[in-house]
Amino acid sequence: MRTAVRRTLATHACRRQFATPMLQKGSVPPAPVVPVQVQGRAFLPCSENPKLPKALDGPRDSFPYVLEPQSSAQDFSIQDWANACKMEMDENLAKYGAILFRGLPLSTPDDFGKWMRGLDWRTMGDKEALKCMFARSMSSHNINEMVRTASDDPAEYTIEPHSEYHTVGFPDKIFLWCEQPATHGGEWPCTDIRAVYRDLDPEVTKKFEELGVNYKVSYPCREKAHYNNWEDNISPDKEFVEHYLADQGYTWKWGDDNSLTYEQVFPVTKTHPKTGEKAWFNQIHAQHMTFYTNHPLFVNKPKTDTEGWPVDCSYGDGTPIPPAILDHIRETVWKHTIALGQEPGDLLVCDNLLVMHGRMGYSPAGSRKVYASVSYE
Repeated sequence: MRTAVRRTLATHACRRQFATPMLQKGSVPPAPVVPVQVQGRAFLPCSENPKLPKALDGPRDSFPYVLEPQSSAQDFSIQDWANACKMEMDENLAKYGAILFRGLPLSTPDDFGKWMRGLDWRTMGDKEALKCMFARSMSSHNINEMVRTASDDPAEYTIEPHSEYHTVGFPDKIFLWCEQPATHGGEWPCTDIRAVYRDLDPEVTKKFEELGVNYKVSYPCREKAHYNNWEDNISPDKEFVEHYLADQGYTWKWGDDNSLTYEQVFPVTKTHPKTGEKAWFNQIHAQHMTFYTNHPLFVNKPKTDTEGWPVDCSYGDGTPIPPAILDHIRETVWKHTIALGQEPGDLLVCDNLLVMHGRMGYSPAGSRKVYASVSYE
């Protein structure tokens, strides 16, 4: 009898050793119980625009595409699940734009880091300085070599849907893992970029495609900062900062107050490496000064002030982007955005050229724990 039991256990162990975890399509996540307000929302850029939707719809079939384990996730290692998820992403991410993995055995940021490492994809830009989303314009910090906090910005602030862009080296995939959802709010807004591009006024896109966009990032020094600063976001070594900026093709200048401003012109579209389609890939609305005019740390700064914002952008020839154009872009982005609530352990993967991501404001502060990583072609 004992021999038979040992043989049975050995057989199961052998099966586990050589078996492959399987994922299956999950059900459409429910819409948030409390409607996710957009129009008139506090601490949301330009929410006073009456053409914005009053509230966001919930997820729809296959947006995002939901996958979950067919059997107990604990029967396999994190590496096994990384392999299985990688196969699904290779096959389906470009088709659906975003995949929500539910039920994976990831309990801590370190587990998330192991899963990222298991994908064996490049998780830094072409330059070592871009490791872990180095020099990004918003606030976050490293947890480990693979993982950062998704955002350290005030909880009440809504981070508009956006693609990760030039300050993080143009990643192709964005990974957001939820350890703990917010008590109230904090949903992921997910935007169908294909639909946005189709719906934008052709005359608007034509001018941007002809001129490109000039992006400007401004950092005070650490001593005078109440938000980001160049010492912490790039390096306290000015020689290194200048080497990094030159290497990335930026022009820059140092202010008399020891501040740093750098800028560069980038195109507004990019050819998708897998599908060959032209993608609307930029941060026109999310790196314009208006991105911060409703930010809690800048609410007392006059909106008519055109200097001193963390970011700003213009047409590539330096001419300002009219408010009506920015309104049109935001209206179109929010029109094609859904609100996705989280469950503990949820892992959202976005093709950075096809789906924008963001964060709705939440409460209370500290109740939401979400972490981010990226990968590059």
